[in-house]
Amino acid sequence: MDLRSLQYFVAVVKAGSFSKAAEELHVSQPTLSKAIGQLEDELDVSLLERGRRGVSVRLTPAGELTYGHAQAMLDRRRQLLSELAAMRELRMGELSLGLAPLGGAEIFAPMLAKFKRTYPGIAVNMVQSGSQRLEQHILDGSLEMATMLLPLGSEFDWFPLRDDGMAVLLSANNDMAGRPHLFLRELADFPMVMFDNTFVISRMLRDAFREEHVPLNEVAHTTHLDFALALVAAEAGGLILPLGIAHQVAKETMAVVPLKHSHLRWKLVLAWRHGVPLSAAAQAWLHIVKTMEN
Repeated sequence: MDLRSLQYFVAVVKAGSFSKAAEELHVSQPTLSKAIGQLEDELDVSLLERGRRGVSVRLTPAGELTYGHAQAMLDRRRQLLSELAAMRELRMGELSLGLAPLGGAEIFAPMLAKFKRTYPGIAVNMVQSGSQRLEQHILDGSLEMATMLLPLGSEFDWFPLRDDGMAVLLSANNDMAGRPHLFLRELADFPMVMFDNTFVISRMLRDAFREEHVPLNEVAHTTHLDFALALVAAEAGGLILPLGIAHQVAKETMAVVPLKHSHLRWKLVLAWRHGVPLSAAAQAWLHIVKTMEN
């Protein structure tokens, strides 16, 4: 149904005549009559009782019903256009973000604070999960952007955030705690605390151990960094983390030993679905991220 025809119809009813409505709308009276005639043909009803020239038009019963719905539809159109304008101007809207448990909060906390100060009307919904689940959330549209680890497939676009080496977090009482660095082969059969399979870093580590034919002794699996740190503190095993994060979270009773490896690196990016236009809120968020990262 053509909204313009509904607009013309409502205008005629409010003005009380075709001539007055045509004058207010800046269209010719034949144009107005034709549009309403087409609307009546489409609905297969008569909407107006057309009297003598100069006499006000009157609504038929079908016209009364149509008039109420037409006003509601035009009001919804105005509301839609108003809300779209507000979204474009970032006075309202929503931003759905996914954060990886490792590093996401530390990196994004100051960025989120600036975003909320700049755009207080934008609601930010955050989901924290492993990178593999975040990838699925981006692809199914439940999240617009998320932190992920490279490599990513061609279905994603991304902006780089961190490129860091890895380190082994150990109890300070461990014999290896004082070493300047460690190689993977020196961790053969050493008890390791691992994150569960939703964490891309777990897959990366398993692949690295397998490539170097080093046996990996996984003594525990968790989705929570705090629990992993508690296990290290209790001398249950070691934990491999990005070097920067390891230094951030290490307790006084722990040691951070850099891991020497040719290509095992933590490459964190902010990613979104390739080929899908970003909302105004997401574009504003990406601008803040780029500005604060440079």
